[in-house]
Amino acid sequence: MARFPDSHADITVQLLQSIKQVLGENALDLLISDRESKVYQKYTEALSGIESIEKKLEIIAAKRTEEGYMAEWRKEADDYLLIENHCPYVPQRPNVRDLPVRTE
Repeated sequence: MARFPDSHADITVQLLQSIKQVLGENALDLLISDRESKVYQKYTEALSGIESIEKKLEIIAAKRTEEGYMAEWRKEADDYLLIENHCPYVPQRPNVRDLPVRTE
C-alpha cells in the first residue's frame, strides 16, 4: 500500500456518483457541461491567433498535462491524435470517450 495514496480519482468518481444519485442524471450532465464550457473558453483564449494545427496541439497537450491528464499528440498518416492518458471521468462515465470533440 502506498504511503501517501493518491485518491483524487476515487473522490472524483464518488462525487459524480453522489451528484447522479442525489440530484439526478440531468444535474450530472449540467455539471459536466458547465465545466466543458469553462475549459473550452480557457483553451479558446490560449489558442487565439495560433494558425498551425501542430502548434495548437502542442499547446493543448501541454495545458492538459499541467491539469493532470498526461496528454500527448502525434500525427499518424493524415490524422492528428490528441491522447489523454488519464481522465477522472472515465470510471464514472465510460461513454465519455464517445463524446464529440469540438474542432473549432
